[in-house]
Amino acid sequence: MNSKQNFEELGRFINPRHMRNNFKMEEKYKKLREAHEELLREREFHRELMRVLMHDLKSPMNVLGLSESLLERYLNEIEKSKTAEERTQIIFNARRMLRTIGSSGREAANISEILALSEVSYDELKINSVVFRFPERVQDVIQAYEHQLITKKKSGIQIAYSPEIESLDLKTNIAAFSSMLSNLFGNSIQYAEQSSLIKALSYCEDENFIFELENMVPEPIDAEKIMHIFRKGYRINKSERDEQYRRNEGLGLYFVEKLVKRGYNGEINVSSGNSFKITEERTKDMVKKDYGIIYPGCYTPLPSFHTKVSIPLKTLSLKEEKEKPKAQSIEDVTNEENDFQD
Repeated sequence: MNSKQNFEELGRFINPRHMRNNFKMEEKYKKLREAHEELLREREFHRELMRVLMHDLKSPMNVLGLSESLLERYLNEIEKSKTAEERTQIIFNARRMLRTIGSSGREAANISEILALSEVSYDELKINSVVFRFPERVQDVIQAYEHQLITKKKSGIQIAYSPEIESLDLKTNIAAFSSMLSNLFGNSIQYAEQSSLIKALSYCEDENFIFELENMVPEPIDAEKIMHIFRKGYRINKSERDEQYRRNEGLGLYFVEKLVKRGYNGEINVSSGNSFKITEERTKDMVKKDYGIIYPGCYTPLPSFHTKVSIPLKTLSLKEEKEKPKAQSIEDVTNEENDFQD
């Protein structure tokens, strides 16, 4: 091949049209690689989600399994009671346990429904969505923890709602939303100080639905632990062995973060300091509801662990949004029109 032919061959190789096509091929490959990596991340996430959901299902199932013997015990105690006052107290305890059993059954149903979701996304959470009000969901969730809150922690929960929250209709997958609340409250009860007060606050701000939760802790949680708080399987107190409080170890804040960010396009932030952020001044004009054991005016100020969830109201709205563009998948990339034709 002479020099002229070499020059012509080189000219064809560096022809702008071929260079443009090579660049487009590189872009296509990059998109395919990114889509494949995202697919692998999704697969790992769903594998982990399945594992923790199945683990978390054990707690309500254990309660349901013990329900027959517990109710039988209360019936025997009622028969053996000698005074009306003693009998009344036993009946009160039995009714409280019945609420716990009922809430555990609903929690098991919620987890089963979450397992049926193909992914944690806005579109999936709109499937089987129902209209509900936040105070009703909170009450149902807390009842599942009422026995532990009273008998183990001897503590109470005080929730404050702004006026608009009481009448605000929300619409989403109620199972996922309830599980989010369950894990937030479960985390607060698990790490709260004995005979302490847990505070919660809900309001709307800047087109966002806000939920804050705060519990007393013996000392502020250091910044390094706060950084890992949403990591799957992470526990602040690794010596905790009480099975009554292991219900939160399954889904935990790991699932809550994924649900808030991926499902609702919201934010969740945690912090710890030497004083409470949910103060009487902030809640003075709000409707309040108490659960568990409350000791008015008897709490020594302690450091706190504070969680704040912020969700755009449009993702919990009754009005359907315009169809969102779907994320590009491997199939989308490979089926695009061929851009390399002359």
